[in-house]
Amino acid sequence: MTAKRTGLKWSYEEDRFLERHFKTMSDKEIADILGRTEIAVINRRTRRELVATIPCPKCNETTKIGVVNTYIPNKNTTKSGFYCRNCLTEYLKNGKIIPPYESSEEKEEKSI
Repeated sequence: MTAKRTGLKWSYEEDRFLERHFKTMSDKEIADILGRTEIAVINRRTRRELVATIPCPKCNETTKIGVVNTYIPNKNTTKSGFYCRNCLTEYLKNGKIIPPYESSEEKEEKSI
């Protein structure tokens, strides 16, 4: 692994590499190849509006899709995923739909 190039401007070649590979490689893989941090790759992708959206598995919408960090309750973690503004569904890159999160208080209210 090469030393990280923190604080340096992105070169034309780096931007081209990012454009060609952001749909097929993870941010971490790109960061390792370019010698950047994963956060730097995510920030650059966001600024350049390079988002590999996956059609909604529920309604097949492709244009009203946003990128979100979503909470995965059974693993007690967050993941980057997608949000369909057409049918209000959150899902992961693999197409798995994420069920709406209910807190323990909400579950108790429903059971009453």
